Amino acid sequence: MDTLYYIAFISIIFLAFIAALFSGAETALTGSSDARIHMLVKQKTKNADIVKDLKQNFSTISTIVVANQLINCFISTIMSWLIINLFGESTLLLLTAVTSLFFITYTEILPKILAVSYPESFLLKIAKFLRIVLFILRRVVALLESVAHFTLRILKIKHQSNISKTISDEEVRGVIDIHTAQTKSKHEKVMLNSILDLNDLEVSQIITPRQKIFKINSSLTLDKINEELLQSKYTRVPVWFQTPENIIGILHSKIFFKAYAKNKKFDISTILLKPWFIPETTKVITQLQAFKNKREHFALSVDEYGAITGILTLEDILEEIVGEILDENDEVSKDIEKQKDGSVIVDGSVPIRDINREFDLEIEEDATTIGGLIIYQERKIPKKGDIVKIKSDVSAEILKRKRNMIVSLRLFKTEDVGNSKDQNED
Repeated sequence: MDTLYYIAFISIIFLAFIAALFSGAETALTGSSDARIHMLVKQKTKNADIVKDLKQNFSTISTIVVANQLINCFISTIMSWLIINLFGESTLLLLTAVTSLFFITYTEILPKILAVSYPESFLLKIAKFLRIVLFILRRVVALLESVAHFTLRILKIKHQSNISKTISDEEVRGVIDIHTAQTKSKHEKVMLNSILDLNDLEVSQIITPRQKIFKINSSLTLDKINEELLQSKYTRVPVWFQTPENIIGILHSKIFFKAYAKNKKFDISTILLKPWFIPETTKVITQLQAFKNKREHFALSVDEYGAITGILTLEDILEEIVGEILDENDEVSKDIEKQKDGSVIVDGSVPIRDINREFDLEIEEDATTIGGLIIYQERKIPKKGDIVKIKSDVSAEILKRKRNMIVSLRLFKTEDVGNSKDQNED
């Protein structure tokens, strides 16, 4: 009889160890990072491919739960038999409660703590063991899952038979928020989110609008063109004929200066580059790839009627990711100026995206520029001094208007008080 006691005791310890592995595995599978495991597979880490297959198999969790329940039943049965034979039925309730607390601590709580702390490492160590268990119990689990699905159908409860493991943009943005909150890097957060935005962003949202395009009249003398190029900070300049909307080519300043140095009299049309017209609805990520494929840096955007709406450069796309890039010849932009009272003076042509990123706002982008948004919302062109509510906690005061355009405005929190200062005159 003593031998049976030893076998029962050893069986309980062994089964408790296995139960602890199952408890930890359940937590590790749900808490491990798909991205981290994907990288482990790429790095050819031992057992990483097994772990990836286990996570993608919907039956893995079901198998672990079934196996764990079976083992717990065995433990309870053996333990009850052992207590009755050693201490009598009168102590069964008390000793069962005490030993249950002990086993809960070491077969549930402790392994789950370890699994939460090191989910990927935990899975890598027990991956082969889990695969064997999955193979052994696959038919039993399949039968139980069928019963469960049948019950759900009877109760008319909808469920997903296949759960997608695709990581959504929202999940990635959530990871970015968590990471940047720890590193306290606002610029890093903006840059990473901007990369994700490229898939949804259209060219029309980041172009330089046609009102701000520096263009050259092809009818000007070469001396005058040379003078304008010297005063300009641009390398590529659209050239028009008869009307500013009729772009006949792109003038590269280096090509012009070389030709002008050799000959002060030549036909400028002979050195013009062919203009590249793109729809303003083109996705930015698509245009970035097009720039790379064609080895171009400059394009003109057009609307559905073929009218030019602005220009897009490779630098514009890069600035959309990393922020404004200034070289030694660029002037510091004064399109957005913070005021001492907390308000912000903004040029009407500033893109809403720039304002949102600079001040961590969430102004809806129903238009490209902040001035355009106000006109869109109000269905009219506000006058100087008008105050417009852009969103629940942000308002704008019109500082300057020129014809049908809002030239500048002051953004402030709705609860803020105080009059704008240094207003420009019409």
